[in-house]
Amino acid sequence: MKKRLFDITLSSVGLVLASVPMFALFVLSRAQNGGKGFFLHERVGKDLKTFDVYKIQSLREEFNGQSSFLTTSNHVTPLFDSIRRRGLDELPQFINILKGEMSFVGPRPIPPNEYEKTKPPVGTYKVRPGITSPYVVWSLSEGRNDDSVKQRLDLEYAQAPFSIRKDLGILARTFLPAVLGKSPQTYDAKTSEDILPEAPEETKDLG
Repeated sequence: MKKRLFDITLSSVGLVLASVPMFALFVLSRAQNGGKGFFLHERVGKDLKTFDVYKIQSLREEFNGQSSFLTTSNHVTPLFDSIRRRGLDELPQFINILKGEMSFVGPRPIPPNEYEKTKPPVGTYKVRPGITSPYVVWSLSEGRNDDSVKQRLDLEYAQAPFSIRKDLGILARTFLPAVLGKSPQTYDAKTSEDILPEAPEETKDLG
């Protein structure tokens, strides 16, 4: 209940503050990328129920909905490459949070086909997926991706009791580097010790 209240309050304020930037991004997307400006992408959510995640269209229309790793000039304009790197194309997910489909912090939702390939622990889906997560912070800091680390950190977060301090710390470590123009690798969060556990050399049994 506390986490849901936290999400509703923050997303309501966020939608008000982000309404003008979202409209501007929508107009820019239609002008530069073609298409509708917004797009929906199916994801696996809490209790393994699927839902559509809202995003600003950042890829050119012919590549829309394809891999998020498409970053050449043929796929994305320089402006929207910068927007993607700062996560601004994720702003419409405030709507997903208000609808109760997502949370600010939680395991990042994956498409159904990726779920079938990786089969994350069922316990991960006892909580709502998030815009960011401990794994996102770890990945930004390390500059790489690791599915085994993602599964471990996602499961640990899902099983831990809700902490406003921890969620705020994760949000800060995700977005402050971009806002302040600093590299995530050099951004030092004073509360990182209990916000972001270090990944062990060998992943724990996820059972």
